[in-house]
Amino acid sequence: MIEQLHTESGIILQIGATKTIGEYVIADHVARFLEGGANRITVDVDNTEHLLRRIERGELDFALIEGFFDRREFCSQLYRKEPFVGLCSRRHRFAGQTIPLEEALKENLFLREEGSGTRTILEQLLAQRNMSVTEFPRITCISNFGLMSRLLEKSGGITFAYRAVQEENHSLAPFFVEGWEIWREFNYVFLDNSDAKRAVECFESFHA
Repeated sequence: MIEQLHTESGIILQIGATKTIGEYVIADHVARFLEGGANRITVDVDNTEHLLRRIERGELDFALIEGFFDRREFCSQLYRKEPFVGLCSRRHRFAGQTIPLEEALKENLFLREEGSGTRTILEQLLAQRNMSVTEFPRITCISNFGLMSRLLEKSGGITFAYRAVQEENHSLAPFFVEGWEIWREFNYVFLDNSDAKRAVECFESFHA
């Protein structure tokens, strides 16, 4: 498999990753891949919607997706599962607590841009209770988790994201909403062809 992808200059991959995965999950995995001699990789970090369109156009070998996607249109393979939690400053009254949803709805919400996986999950969770993000008194949209994390620390707002974000941001603490015990899949997403499958298998072979 590796020989099929190997060139004189090493294995070359062009992959995508949604923002949580790209910023907080795959650094060690990519580092192990790069230990393989002259291997080369390009990682484009973007939201779910944009990455799926790039896969369709054949611009990426595969993408690591945290959000929802059409399983009739794309092939997939599990990368790992991750808990979806509330995040706030360590000084916030929610830090480490389990709270009713009604309490969370009193807070200022920091939210990712439309098309992002974490935003879609939150919107679907609220829709199950006939609610929407408009229930929050104020919404601030931030497309970058680094900036969002610093604003959460300073402003006292909340957001909802994967636990991996908090594990890499020690100024933040998780909190939990009553009745929400949520795990979501991170998946390899790719087209149904042999080249894409080999690319996934090759990259996965460097997974710890």
